[in-house]
Amino acid sequence: MKALRQTISLTKGLAPSNNIPPNQPWLKQASGVRMSAAGLELEPTPAYPLSLTVSWPWPQMVNLSREVVVIQSDGLYVAASDWSLTQLLSLSVADSTVLQFVDFIDYWLVLDGSSMYQRDVEGGTIAEHSDDAVPSLATMVDYNGQLVGGNVSGSWYDCDSEYAVWSNIGSFSFVPNERNEAGYRHMGIGTIWRCLTLGDAGVVFYGSEGVAMLVPAGNTFKYRKISKAPPYGEGAMGGDEVQYYINSEGNLVKLSKDGQELLGYKWLMTELDSTLVRFFQDDVRGDVYITDGTRSFILANGQLTEGARIPTSLCVIDGSLVGPFAAGSGQVTIQLWKADFNVVAMKSLEFMELGVQTDGSITGSTDFYYQLGEVAYSLGWRAVNESGFVYLSATANLFEPLIQVTGMTSLKLAYVTLGVKLSDNRIQNQLQTMSDGSWNAG
Repeated sequence: MKALRQTISLTKGLAPSNNIPPNQPWLKQASGVRMSAAGLELEPTPAYPLSLTVSWPWPQMVNLSREVVVIQSDGLYVAASDWSLTQLLSLSVADSTVLQFVDFIDYWLVLDGSSMYQRDVEGGTIAEHSDDAVPSLATMVDYNGQLVGGNVSGSWYDCDSEYAVWSNIGSFSFVPNERNEAGYRHMGIGTIWRCLTLGDAGVVFYGSEGVAMLVPAGNTFKYRKISKAPPYGEGAMGGDEVQYYINSEGNLVKLSKDGQELLGYKWLMTELDSTLVRFFQDDVRGDVYITDGTRSFILANGQLTEGARIPTSLCVIDGSLVGPFAAGSGQVTIQLWKADFNVVAMKSLEFMELGVQTDGSITGSTDFYYQLGEVAYSLGWRAVNESGFVYLSATANLFEPLIQVTGMTSLKLAYVTLGVKLSDNRIQNQLQTMSDGSWNAG
């Protein structure tokens, strides 16, 4: 029998669809890792300096210009240099609530969707904000020195929950005047849930009936409709110069100044609870985390993987990633996308060889199918030796090879080489090179 080798570079993450045909370089499972420029590596472990027990989604940490704020279900706390906590505000915060902070260095605002509170850092006070020149808003951002917000409650120029408002430039006043800077408009996306700045390009509004944007135009803003499909949930968006959100169909969408791009992943995103899903950003690496407290996905270098840890929040303190997280399984699991090696016949997956660097223990296995769509069978786990080699010997039509790593503090996985034996040499003529690998007879 002829032995054939195929090397697959691990530069693709989880498959964007579960309907992708066999022999593609995607992954079916990728847990406990992120995608680096050189392949898969162990997901980072954020520092956690607090003594509080983590029970998702609490506690949460926010690093502002002059204070680190800790959020618990009973309110807001400020952390001292020794990480002891002092309560700032008694507030009932639901598990589904995503607080929004606007940082002005010497003071900051926090919005919980119904009320807005102002913190005077120097004076040490915090109180519900009340100003006749400022409407009551559910969401607000600082856009280049101009406040922009949405979802107005109370009396403000006939505005309601479907309106966006913006202040005078460099001012806390939202009252329109002769300079035509402050203003308001109906956004046409239902109740506004959240607004986020898209770098210097403008402010994106996410609502119950769609997504729209205010783009700067002289002293004011012009309107741009982005999508009639609303987000998957009230917290299903995040980012800054590049934003990501899950749309109502469950697809992950990338939004930048150049437009929007449908990334897919519906088969994974719809597993998340729409009432709890939220986005966090790792500002050290630029990764985006998507979690609902049960599962956590990591979008890194344009590829999606699944985290073994579930963060409640992420921030950067003194250049390091910090955040509470619910401990995960402590293991890495990688499963390649199904492959029949372009041969519709029985063949034997003889071995797997890994381009791996780790201090952990590695085992290999494979799921296999006699026919596509039939029940999967599993081979028992087998130890991978120090050279990254494991002998498998499973005979079937389709294979989904598996790798598991435990007890590691570091991991880099660049490629997988699979060795296949065919029972009929005539079948060898059917072989075709896959998109990112090559066959070598031996």
